[in-house]
Amino acid sequence: MRKPEPRVFEFILDQHKCEPSQAVYFDDLKENVYIANRLGIEAVLFDDDSKAKLWWKRWQAAVYESVSTN
Repeated sequence: MRKPEPRVFEFILDQHKCEPSQAVYFDDLKENVYIANRLGIEAVLFDDDSKAKLWWKRWQAAVYESVSTN
């Protein structure tokens, strides 16, 4: 079993008792990101750490805003 086979992602979700909509996946290979997206996982393609860090900061800000308005 290896990426980008869908069963890899399904196995990991199952092991963590997690729904695809609760997961985030980062990778530098388009085919892996494509499969994760098809399975309903938010997948982020990045080719350097700065893109991942920027995504993470935006995500944290969105979660904070969501929590503080509820």
